[in-house]
Amino acid sequence: MAETRLTVPEALAQAMASHRAGNLADAERLYRSILQASPEHADALHLLGVIAHQRGRHEEAIRLIDRALAFRPDFAEAHGNRGYILAALNRHQAALASYERALALKPDDVEALSRRGNTLCALNRPQEALASYERALALRPDHAEALNNRGS
Repeated sequence: MAETRLTVPEALAQAMASHRAGNLADAERLYRSILQASPEHADALHLLGVIAHQRGRHEEAIRLIDRALAFRPDFAEAHGNRGYILAALNRHQAALASYERALALKPDDVEALSRRGNTLCALNRPQEALASYERALALRPDHAEALNNRGS
């Protein structure tokens, strides 16, 4: 029987399902197949970057997400994940700039607000961090990370 070829949207849906399920090898294979068919596919580049980060390849992750942003500069989630990776690398000033861009595009992004608060704490700016946590909690009062970090 011949192998069934997936359309790009089908491959993306399948890759994302594998990614959510923790099957990073399958997700990575599918994201790469999407990029073979469509090298400028911002979602595949971004999510491949997320996998690179999950596997400890942080610089590669930044390069992939930067490529995604070159094709889609208004990609708020990619800006937020770029900030998260930069913060993990202790590049807090650059992380803060990524979170600011993400929030300029999507002001109600609770994850970006909470993670921005963490970065502000790392930069020894506690009042601004508190304001960021408060904004996140105003949007989602049960956000555990923001609740915990506000308390700290």
